[in-house]
Amino acid sequence: MDPKTIYQKTVKGEEELRTRKYNLPQNLRQVLIFVDGKSNITKILEKSAGFPNVGQSLEDLAAQGFVYFDDTVTFAGIKEELIATARQTLGADAEKVIAKIKDAPDSKEGLQATMSSCKKLVKLVIDEKKAEELIQKCSEIMSRL
Repeated sequence: MDPKTIYQKTVKGEEELRTRKYNLPQNLRQVLIFVDGKSNITKILEKSAGFPNVGQSLEDLAAQGFVYFDDTVTFAGIKEELIATARQTLGADAEKVIAKIKDAPDSKEGLQATMSSCKKLVKLVIDEKKAEELIQKCSEIMSRL
């Protein structure tokens, strides 16, 4: 279960909260209340501190058609993660890498070529160790494409 997954209520889930039509057990109903379409699993777990088996409850709710998640990976989302990783890894030296990522084509091959170029840049301007660290982290993110 990816902690960044964002669940949303289905029409059936909304109906259950309004009418109790499906007689969900209280523990599942409570987790359904925490699903707001904005909070990822990490946030839901924070909100539901003290509730047992929240992860399993989300899976049960999804299996029964009360919630769903959109697992479509977008290039904009991947680029945002790559930029955040560059900032975290390179600190003040990240600006040129960030500019390259922003200008990268919205294709897997385009992002791969851009990250290869970023690795060379970091290797020349900062050092090889930082270049390897950046590419390793970014490769994990890009593996979802």
